[in-house]
Amino acid sequence: MHFADIYINSFCIEENEFYSIYHDEETPYMYDHNFLLLHYQPTLEEFKIIEQNLLDFHEEAGLEHVKFIWPEGTGLTTPVASYLAENE
Repeated sequence: MHFADIYINSFCIEENEFYSIYHDEETPYMYDHNFLLLHYQPTLEEFKIIEQNLLDFHEEAGLEHVKFIWPEGTGLTTPVASYLAENE
């Protein structure tokens, strides 16, 4: 079984070659219904741009959380892990 085989109980509202954003306006506080799925391993600079795109969308939608899902079989790079740790 792979991540792509898991049923997602929300709607893909934006998709490009870098990521997909899933959202369900009826369940705004459910993390598993509102998230960004990365299609590749971003550099820190790329991640910051992607993060800001998601933060802007979540602010408009009234969401108070962010959730990122990395591509299956990859982990955080050291610069991205450090950035996330520093910014909680």
